[in-house]
Amino acid sequence: NEHAAALDLTALGRRRVVRVSFVASDGAGAAGHAAKAVKGILARAVLLDGLDAFEGFTWQGWTSSVAGDEVVIHAP
Repeated sequence: NEHAAALDLTALGRRRVVRVSFVASDGAGAAGHAAKAVKGILARAVLLDGLDAFEGFTWQGWTSSVAGDEVVIHAP
């Protein structure tokens, strides 16, 4: 939430904004070492493969679901 509050989306103009959430199995926000690691793995995948990296993303039991510009990464 701190990162989201730091960004003025209106300043981006007409650029596409994709929101990514990391969710634990109980529905709460995912935290801890594994969550930090998967964020780095996903960031690398997006930098290498673009937004297509979100579709079908998996890593050590973490999986993705995509609905439009909303991406949820689910913890195992």
